[in-house]
Amino acid sequence: MSPKRPLTFDPCFGKLGREIVRFANHTERFVRVSQQNRGELVAASEAASGLAPLDHAPQDPKAALRQLAEFATTLGKDQTKLVGSYFAHHHIRNQAELSRSLLRESLKSEPAQRVAHSYVVNERAHQTRRLWVSAFIEVMIEISAPELSSDSYAVFNVGALTDHEDIDLAFVVSGEDARESFAKGFAPLSKAFVRYASKIQLFLADQLPNGYAGNTIEEYEQIVAERVGVVVPLQFLGAQFLAGSPDLSRRFMERITQRYYAESGDPAAHEELLREIMLEMRHYQVIDRIGEVLAPKREVYMPAKLVTAAMRTIHGVYEPRPSMALGLLAERDPQRREAYLTLRDAFVQNEVLRALLFLYVSKSAEADLFDPLTQRSARRVAVLLGLGGSARRSAETRLLAYFQDIRARALGSVFELSFDIGRHLRSISTFKSLLDAGPRFEDTDRNLALGLLDTLTRYPRGIFWDEVVEHLSSSEALFDRFLDDLGEVPLVERREIAKRYAAMMCGDASSLVEFLILVSTHESERGDGRLGTNLDLFFDAMLNALSESEERLSRFVYRLDDETETEALFRLAHALPPRRIAELAHLIETKAPGSLGERVVRSLRSVIVLAHHHSGGLGRVTNRVLGRTPEFVQRLGDFERLRSLARDLRTQAPRELNPEERIELLGDAFDAEVLRIALVSVLEAAPPERDADFIRAFDAYVRELFTSSYQKVKERSPVLAGYSPQTDFALFATGGIGREEAFAADWDYLAVIGSEDGKRKKFLGKIVQRLEAALVRRGISPHNRLTPVFNAYVVSISELRSLLEARGPEAFIDQAEVLEARFMLGDPEIEDRFEHELRSMVRKRAKQFAEDVVFEINAHRTDGARPLDIKLGEGGLREIQLLGLAAGAHFVKSGRVSPETQLELAAEPRIAAFAELTRCSEVLRRIRDLHRLLVSFDDPLQPEALLRLASDLPSLSAFGPPEHLAEVTRAHMARAARVVSSISAAVLEYGADTASSGESLAEG
Repeated sequence: MSPKRPLTFDPCFGKLGREIVRFANHTERFVRVSQQNRGELVAASEAASGLAPLDHAPQDPKAALRQLAEFATTLGKDQTKLVGSYFAHHHIRNQAELSRSLLRESLKSEPAQRVAHSYVVNERAHQTRRLWVSAFIEVMIEISAPELSSDSYAVFNVGALTDHEDIDLAFVVSGEDARESFAKGFAPLSKAFVRYASKIQLFLADQLPNGYAGNTIEEYEQIVAERVGVVVPLQFLGAQFLAGSPDLSRRFMERITQRYYAESGDPAAHEELLREIMLEMRHYQVIDRIGEVLAPKREVYMPAKLVTAAMRTIHGVYEPRPSMALGLLAERDPQRREAYLTLRDAFVQNEVLRALLFLYVSKSAEADLFDPLTQRSARRVAVLLGLGGSARRSAETRLLAYFQDIRARALGSVFELSFDIGRHLRSISTFKSLLDAGPRFEDTDRNLALGLLDTLTRYPRGIFWDEVVEHLSSSEALFDRFLDDLGEVPLVERREIAKRYAAMMCGDASSLVEFLILVSTHESERGDGRLGTNLDLFFDAMLNALSESEERLSRFVYRLDDETETEALFRLAHALPPRRIAELAHLIETKAPGSLGERVVRSLRSVIVLAHHHSGGLGRVTNRVLGRTPEFVQRLGDFERLRSLARDLRTQAPRELNPEERIELLGDAFDAEVLRIALVSVLEAAPPERDADFIRAFDAYVRELFTSSYQKVKERSPVLAGYSPQTDFALFATGGIGREEAFAADWDYLAVIGSEDGKRKKFLGKIVQRLEAALVRRGISPHNRLTPVFNAYVVSISELRSLLEARGPEAFIDQAEVLEARFMLGDPEIEDRFEHELRSMVRKRAKQFAEDVVFEINAHRTDGARPLDIKLGEGGLREIQLLGLAAGAHFVKSGRVSPETQLELAAEPRIAAFAELTRCSEVLRRIRDLHRLLVSFDDPLQPEALLRLASDLPSLSAFGPPEHLAEVTRAHMARAARVVSSISAAVLEYGADTASSGESLAEG
């Protein structure tokens, strides 16, 4: 913060300034805008004769804001600036006073006292916030639209006032004249809120096509008449009157909100609301977080709000605030009294925690206590809640346990109350009533498919497809008859019937997917030669129905974006050929752009890879991940949540006391991260940026695995426990992973020790041996070419020096490994010795190394043709890599040969063609990586195999038309072969010059 006066010495804040400086960065603007106008605020406050004080709260915020507006008018000042600055100033003051109140109570150790005080703080925060927001809205409307009467509009808060990142509002106007006047004043009002309060969200108004911020009651009724998911009815049910006309507010409640209630409302709207809530609650009831992440909104607030709204409409409780409504529900429904009161306690505690996290930690919906950047501010939250650090547990650990207790109590009550919602739904089910009212469809002689369709068409808002699918699947004979009766209809009419079914089901994507799976399963079990006929019929009908209606497609995508649907998509992908899933992905990609559509398309194409298009290596990773962490599938559409899954597993590992289980958790985290990176690479045509992601994941895994292996060896070999692997030892990666290339099938490495201590080498060898075994279980084959030479996993620097001095037939391979070796872990002093004693030795002999490399390349080319062998063929990656090492030994001035040195080599005028070689290498590497992930880890390319996948995965067209992939590969390899020959001559010529002059550029 950069205030004109330090907050701790600001008389307008007093002692509260010491608390305000601890607030998170997103509150800085409130302090800044109030202090920018501090001189005018002080003058206005003095002129207000005590009505608008700065150092304490005014008796009437609305009167204070009006007094400031009059002062600004008298002196010709900006009314909005003065009123907004005063609002921002007291917003900060109010937050600090609530924190001080919590601090005074934090020393009380009784949990019941802390819960009771949470009620006090939560109620005070809500009332204060509501009072100030109401006053700010009303005064700003008076300023920006003075001709608008307060009787002609009403403003409702339809969200949570304690979540200050934005504020959800609904504006109701009495008619067209009021709408026009309100429209003039809304822009200044919105700008004032963004600058001095928080962004205004108009979700309800956004559902209407007219684009107005203020709408009539009749226009809001149009929203209720349509199926629009769960957010809209929740906002209507949570509407709290803030400003304007009480009469308009009353009429709004009677005509809108009451529509959702069982006794006084519309039965169809009530049933629809409860079903949408039950659908939404499915993924809130399953918490898959296992790391140190607090998510009070997603994991407590939302499920509690959903179940409270449902029970309110069942029992006729009109109080919109969940904490108050739960108390009233406990009186109305004494059988569930304990569940309501437990949920109310948890909800209030969670609201206090949520407000504090927003205020002190981050405006994000989640707070990661594992992140060092958040730990300090999270500790302040813990202290305010009476959870400061102790000798046994840190403050953040206690805070996490506190939240986990809140979450457990809340979700326990939510789970209990959801049974009552389900029981109530069964009693009011329109579809069940139709079945019970007369003869069942299957008990008549009429065509079952046609009769069911006619009935469903008559009740478009009263029929819910999960019930229909459940009924059809309840009896094999019933579904047999449904398909047989459908088959009796002529083909053209049959397609139209399937399309009408699909068009109605598109609003409930989950049930539509389950219906398609039911068709597939039933046809495969019948095995009567008609497998796929009806499945294709309904799938084509779904595609046609979605392509014809943008609104229908949007609703379908919205439901598919729900994370809980991915598992069903995975089952559907196994039931369908991949091209069919690809058709759906293409339709959504072209006709439903936007973030929701992008996530669904990612999910669909990821499912195609996991279910159908993967190499054996990637398939084994998939099986391991889905076997140990099945929630991976539920997160496919959101790659950030996939990243968090790996992080959660990795952070859980250190807490595991059993070393073997700890190693397994680390492996699970690595597998999850590799699978995520592989999916991203396939969908993005394997860009080079994914190399860095893979290498970061691999390095982190090896380091943590090495530590766990060390602990295991130390436990089993107490005699060697005095040795530390952090001194006199270093582990280097060579080969592909040493060059920082992703998706290597093996891991070449060097384990180096500085001394000749035999016992120490044995001790470190045991650690490396355990590390190797763990990597093998994860599909990576460790390879140390020095192990058979020295009969040891770990070699000393002197042994390596002797090996390099002995010029054997494969000396250039050992020299290449030294040049490209990348330090991974251990003692930095050993890294320095490796550089100065070993790598420099190779570079001093750059001429000999270059001659050996060029000889190897030429000899390899005469061995015979290797058609489309991207690694070993002429102009392949091995030639490029070896020549890059030889050129680097001559022309790179410092450090090991690495990806960063490619630019340095490309800029060297004596080998100017190296830039073209780098471009060829990048294309060949991308093709090889996709081949490894989708077809096989074998290096000879199978272009026809990739061609078969191209229609399902558009990323394969990144190299041109897929049918030309073989030609593209040959062209790049041929170009690379010519450049390799050209640069080889230049490297040898330069090597001869430097040998005669006695020095090398790399040594200079």
